[in-house]
Amino acid sequence: MSRTLFSTSLVVWSLATLAAFGNGVLRDGYSTDSIAMGGTGVAFARDPLTSLGVNPATLSLLDAPMFSFSLTGAHGEGDFDNALNRHTNLGRDSGVFPEFAVSMPVRDSPFTVAFGMKVDSARLADWRYLDTPGGVDGATSYGRRTHRSEFLAVSATVGVGWEVTEKLSLGASVGLIYHRIGLDLPFIFQSEPTLVGWKTLLDLETDGFGWNAILGMHYQFTDNVAFGLSYTTKADLHSSGKARGHVGAQLDSLGLAGVEPRFRYDADLDTALPQVISAGVSWQFHERFRLAAQVDWINWSDAYDTLEVGLDDGSNAAVNGLTGGNSLHDTVPVEWHDRLVYRAGLEASLNESTQVLLGYSYGRSPLPTTLTTPLNGALFEHTLTAGVRTTQGPWSLGVAYQYHLPNAESVEQSGYRSGEYANSRLEMSAHMLTLQANVTF
Repeated sequence: MSRTLFSTSLVVWSLATLAAFGNGVLRDGYSTDSIAMGGTGVAFARDPLTSLGVNPATLSLLDAPMFSFSLTGAHGEGDFDNALNRHTNLGRDSGVFPEFAVSMPVRDSPFTVAFGMKVDSARLADWRYLDTPGGVDGATSYGRRTHRSEFLAVSATVGVGWEVTEKLSLGASVGLIYHRIGLDLPFIFQSEPTLVGWKTLLDLETDGFGWNAILGMHYQFTDNVAFGLSYTTKADLHSSGKARGHVGAQLDSLGLAGVEPRFRYDADLDTALPQVISAGVSWQFHERFRLAAQVDWINWSDAYDTLEVGLDDGSNAAVNGLTGGNSLHDTVPVEWHDRLVYRAGLEASLNESTQVLLGYSYGRSPLPTTLTTPLNGALFEHTLTAGVRTTQGPWSLGVAYQYHLPNAESVEQSGYRSGEYANSRLEMSAHMLTLQANVTF
């Protein structure tokens, strides 16, 4: 299968939406059980989606072949204010994506294998508002227009769980990650020596592949208490594509109206998904109640320090003459901080076939306030969750709901050049609903 066909199929597979995820750009759970219990899951699993997403060692807990399919819909709400824009609402604010996984115990062996397709991250910020004057002269504006950013990461993952003893299980998984980055906005060069502070309209689309791995351990202390530990490696993501744009408003402001404003480049971007360490417990403290707790350490500072943008083979002779060549390189500051995310969930059995699930998670936003814009979002911190699961024969059906409570950031002095986002305020919230079906066979 060609790269173009494969990447197109993954984009169609994941029609993802606005920031419907937890701390930073990562998930708050990979199945209805995990999602409804605050994103916990490192110490338990009832389906292969949870195991492949959080801790492959828990595949050993699945003693029969199982297929899982889920469908998640998300709706986001946003409000942006600055000197020129009052209560601007988020544009495209909803979407849906499917996921699946299948697990199979290997006959007469202590191993369980699994394969699945899951969404690791999906963010779309799609706004339309007045471009605040800025640029190299402080007066350049492209008027009312789209400000859009997109980040999508979908992985095809294989994993294996190994039941070492009756109490101890180990596991590992490897994921091939397709990622896509899109920008359509007035872009200000942050570091390119000859163009620092210049503002241009930029329409950029890149995609590529990367990979990561998860190593996990599960230990059953007693019949009622289990401990889980997992480590997710950093995924270095390099993408390539095209960048097109129009620098007309900046040229006009500088008295260069006769210069050709349009340009085209080959584009390369480098970003990453962070390494994560998760530890948690599952405690069946009553025959009808189970409690799960988990802490995640997310190494954002190593993954999201800068965004490296490379532009090559430029088509505009005037820009090439100004910069002394047909290539540009810009480093955009990101400067996220490492964070701990705390999760807790409760499962209550109404009867043998029906369970109610509740949960909560909290993690401080890793994004510095001074670098907050509508395109990277007022990242969520508090999340409330709930769900229900029912089992009939080989079938299990579940529904989970997450509410990412509103989070607001006020920027006095922006950390980006030209200061377009100084004295601004951004507030965002999101709702997510997941439906899942599991069948054993």
